[in-house]
Amino acid sequence: MNRRVFIVLFGIVVSESLQETHKIQVLDGLTNGGNVSINFSPVLQFATTSKIIKCWWNVNNEQIPFFKQPNCQQGHNVACVKNTSHVTSTFYAQPITKTFNIFVACIPPLDGSTEKLTLFPYLCQNHSSFEIIPVKNDGKFGQYNSTGWFHCPNNGTPVYKAGIKRTKPTFCLPNATWEGQSGLECVKVLLLGSPVFNLTKNTTMLSNFSCHVKGNRSFLPDSNIKLQLDLTVGTSIKPVVLNH
Repeated sequence: MNRRVFIVLFGIVVSESLQETHKIQVLDGLTNGGNVSINFSPVLQFATTSKIIKCWWNVNNEQIPFFKQPNCQQGHNVACVKNTSHVTSTFYAQPITKTFNIFVACIPPLDGSTEKLTLFPYLCQNHSSFEIIPVKNDGKFGQYNSTGWFHCPNNGTPVYKAGIKRTKPTFCLPNATWEGQSGLECVKVLLLGSPVFNLTKNTTMLSNFSCHVKGNRSFLPDSNIKLQLDLTVGTSIKPVVLNH
């Protein structure tokens, strides 16, 4: 009884595993299908059973063969490997500038030997409240690997939750998003009122000002804001720490 149950479960696992390999896999960390950055060159991979007789990639209606029994067929943008149970092919695409339709067809059309995929080229998407200022105005901003700076609309400072400031440029990733935008917020500290006083040793004045933080306070690295005083010669004012 136990032995029969084991055999059935093992068969299910193997079946699901083989079914997964039949899909066209997009490498470079991309999901299978969907958005990619304009001018990105994706790498795709496909595996099927070695029982097929002939297989080819079809890229925007152009046929590129990669297998014909008993051997693999290689090309400048296609690689192929055959073992006793599977045939695996890798396709190296050119930079994508328009909708990219690709499918694999095999003879005979066995289960899992035919798959299709569509990739859509997009400019890099900004999913944050920041503006992205281009490093270069070369007409390629927003395309794959182009670079820019995070800029706060309120002239604040881009800061991560750990209190770390963003001090380097960002770049467009293969999935058409900007690197480093997740978890980033604008933080701005404002001194309101009359925070500037000219003091001498004979002057006594009370400062009347308040400190206001715009943005998420949890993004500040500690619970204190330090007030820096420029000391005039002859005075004995000690540094002050303001609680917020």
